[in-house]
Amino acid sequence: MFVWYIQGHPRVYEPRQSGRVAGVVQAATVSSVSTDAGGQGAAQRSSRTLKGYGAQEVDEEPRRQLTYVSQIMASSVVALSPDDSLETASNLFTSKKFRHAPVCGANGKLCGILSERDLLRQLVKRGSLPIPDEIPILLQDFMKTSVLTAAPGTEVRLAARVMFQEKIGALPVLDKDGKLVGILTRSDILKVVMNTVPFELWS
Repeated sequence: MFVWYIQGHPRVYEPRQSGRVAGVVQAATVSSVSTDAGGQGAAQRSSRTLKGYGAQEVDEEPRRQLTYVSQIMASSVVALSPDDSLETASNLFTSKKFRHAPVCGANGKLCGILSERDLLRQLVKRGSLPIPDEIPILLQDFMKTSVLTAAPGTEVRLAARVMFQEKIGALPVLDKDGKLVGILTRSDILKVVMNTVPFELWS
């Protein structure tokens, strides 16, 4: 389930394209490695790498298939307020190494999202911080208020497909009451792909 939150009001998500996304996963072709005098070391390293990739280790414990957003999302979410200043957000992103942060109103409802790109754009536009003799720049003045969200029970591969189609880096996760319970990022999905071999999740 995916829902757009526009100015805090939910609307049903309508995908830009119907059906499967073509070309999301493409097969990689391993090219031949040069074996001239200057490339022998690289060839040997490449050969060891390919052998290691082909030799799949068997875990002692069976793998747990990751299916739903709730299984891989970050559940400890720091939310900002629309009344927070640009400087407050900048300090938070720097200290926590954030790429995205949801913005919630006084009622705890999601009303926007702030990305690192949005923040950097404002910092470049405004100059260095702090800005003397000026009214503080609030997040409500430049945050994105059209936010696509997911439910905890959304399938991970569907969430990945929507993020690919809509070109977004994060999905706030809301429960059935609209309460923020987590956030799913591209990094979370990449970690699953990296740590889940073979890739049953994407079959």
